[in-house]
Amino acid sequence: MKTLLILTVGGSCEPLVNAIKAEKPDFVYFVCSSGSKGSHITVDGTGNPCKESGGEERPSIVVQASLEKGRYQKWEVDDPDGLAHCCGRLMELAHEIRERFGTEHPRIVANYTGGTKTMSVALALVAMIEENWELQLNKGPRVDLVKVRGGDVPILNNKWEVFADHILNAIKESLSRYDYAEAAELASDALKRPLSEERQNRFQRIYTLARAFEAWDRFDHEEAYNLLEPFAKDFVEHKIALERILGRSKRVSGYEKVGDLIRNAERRA
Repeated sequence: MKTLLILTVGGSCEPLVNAIKAEKPDFVYFVCSSGSKGSHITVDGTGNPCKESGGEERPSIVVQASLEKGRYQKWEVDDPDGLAHCCGRLMELAHEIRERFGTEHPRIVANYTGGTKTMSVALALVAMIEENWELQLNKGPRVDLVKVRGGDVPILNNKWEVFADHILNAIKESLSRYDYAEAAELASDALKRPLSEERQNRFQRIYTLARAFEAWDRFDHEEAYNLLEPFAKDFVEHKIALERILGRSKRVSGYEKVGDLIRNAERRA
């Protein structure tokens, strides 16, 4: 599988060189600012365009990373501090990648260590939108709040942990409308993502319970009972109600199904 690396380029070259050496990508997109003083110069400019801490001058990023021509492309932004502009350019990049590499199904890593704060935010936002993009940030020792110094390494960030809270809010909204099918679908989608065990367990519980209440809404009381049974201690009243509807309780009035029909109509009103 090919690996594509997307890097936002700012004033420090070393973290980007480290990311390239660590990932060993087949192709690199450098998201850089344009203009005479833009960061595009540090990508493949002549001489020693990289200015590191302490005033040390070094060759371009591609020279330091031994990245030959044909294995990279500069993707320039005209307004590195304009969020809408940066996001727009990155969405265009996403389209470019699909057109150029789509049939190869490459691994796509978006590293937002370099560049302006706006460029980094834009890359992170687009990486959240593009489901198959992995998010990466270089981490290393800091001696101040200015920048990451030498010795940094690229670390993957699990963007789906961020999405999980938004999915939970969407599920709450679905449940407030008694749309159990939608809640189950949302939980099912979440379970396909690389989440922590705690979140996986939570979404699994939501999925099963949503399916149980969706079955109940369809008057499939047997399925609802079977799905709800593992959680009986938390849903005692619901379990008892289902047992009465199914005729498995000694305390049956004969009107249980009528009452169930009325409550179903109330939920749909």
